[in-house]
Order: sequence, then C-alpha cells, then structure tokens
Amino acid sequence: MNIGRNQVSRCRSRYVVGSAIEKDLPRGGRRQTIDAVEIVRLTTQTLPDNATHWSTRSMAAVSGVSEASVRRIWKANGLKPHLEKTFKVSRDPNFVEKLEDIVGL
Repeated sequence: MNIGRNQVSRCRSRYVVGSAIEKDLPRGGRRQTIDAVEIVRLTTQTLPDNATHWSTRSMAAVSGVSEASVRRIWKANGLKPHLEKTFKVSRDPNFVEKLEDIVGL
C-alpha cells in the first residue's frame, strides 16, 4: 500500500478504539460550496440589525463567506441593496417632527 509504519500504527490504534470506521479525521481539500440561493434570500427578504439595508460586510459576517463572494453573488443576480428605489422611513424616534418641520418650510 506504500504507507509508512507510523500511519499503519495510527490506523490500528484508531481501529482498536472503534473510531476508525465511525469517524475519519478532517482532511484538507476543497472548501464547502457557497449557498448563493440562501445569500440572495437573506438579501431580499431580511434586514440587518440596526441598518436599513445589507452591506457586503454585514452579509459576509452573517453568511460566513467573504465580502468578495457576496459581491459576486449580488452582481450575478443583479442585486443592489444600497440602491433601493423606495422611500425608507428613518428609525429616529423624532422623525415625524423633523419631517413636519422640513415639509412645512
């Protein structure tokens, strides 16, 4: 099999303990694929805490991927959460008074 004594010894000891068949050690390799559908769903159907829209940084932190990955997914799906064309109501408790002052001018 072209393996060394140390590796054989480790395999034998793990087999005796019973963990050789049930669970293998984690190995390197390709990372998990990114769930782009979930990122699009989060972007379009949820709002972040204390914000009016998602940023690449906030979405990356929530979804566990890099900012560049979020940016690529948004670009591929034509999403621009920072450029919404609807009016956003401020979360300021004094918003109504301020709005009346401005509109009243």
